[in-house]
Amino acid sequence: MKKRVLITGFEPFGEDTVNASWEAVSRLEERVGDWEVEKLLVPTVFGEAGEKVLEAARELQPDVILCVGQAGGRAMVTPEMVAINLRDASIEDNAGKKPRDEPVAPGGPVAYFASVPVRKIVESVKGGGISCGISYSAGAYVCNDLFYSLRHHFEGSGTGVGFIHVPCLPEQNGGQSSVPLEQSEGQSSVPLEQSDSKCSVLPEQNGGQSSVLPEQGDGKGSVLPEQGDGKGSALPEQGGSKRPGMPLEDIVQALRLAVLAL
Repeated sequence: MKKRVLITGFEPFGEDTVNASWEAVSRLEERVGDWEVEKLLVPTVFGEAGEKVLEAARELQPDVILCVGQAGGRAMVTPEMVAINLRDASIEDNAGKKPRDEPVAPGGPVAYFASVPVRKIVESVKGGGISCGISYSAGAYVCNDLFYSLRHHFEGSGTGVGFIHVPCLPEQNGGQSSVPLEQSEGQSSVPLEQSDSKCSVLPEQNGGQSSVLPEQGDGKGSVLPEQGDGKGSALPEQGGSKRPGMPLEDIVQALRLAVLAL
């Protein structure tokens, strides 16, 4: 039986002229294992990214939608465990939008877990010798906006939805490469805005509909201890001059291995 995965990557944003996510996605083969691969470039714009993916999904009817985004502060590939119902941008998107403390879907649940096998994906990528670890926050920029929008739309359906953040390319940061696998074990990356253990949520998002686990926080969006030194790794929109890089061929291979784990 033919299986189809729709894989998306983002256009460049901010000061970058390339986006590692699309550079990698665009180089994937049309078939990976038993999976037929459909690729889609999406705009780095709140709302519009989700609309474009949903339009393509209506036509292609994929079994799984796997979105890929660039996380400049991360040194390894990080499949995301959860999407939150929050838009909170620290920089403008490519349409000049900069929402703060807004829901992605008014009245929607606080959060959704990914509906793809995140841990299996991590083990598959690590098994290929590529640095990889679970992330428990996709931030609150356009990546999370797309992830949450799709999970909200496909909740209860047979379509799986997942999101993977990848590091920048070495040429985006003067040639600096990421840490080797043996140095990345257990160091799951989290966005900077969680470093004070007070993840900002809207009042209407506290109605008990959250699907996050109790051990994932104290009710204020606290990060897990294994997620690093308490400061986390910044997502690309949060700036900073130190952005670890990963070779493009490694990112492409990580996505192949992720597809094989679906």
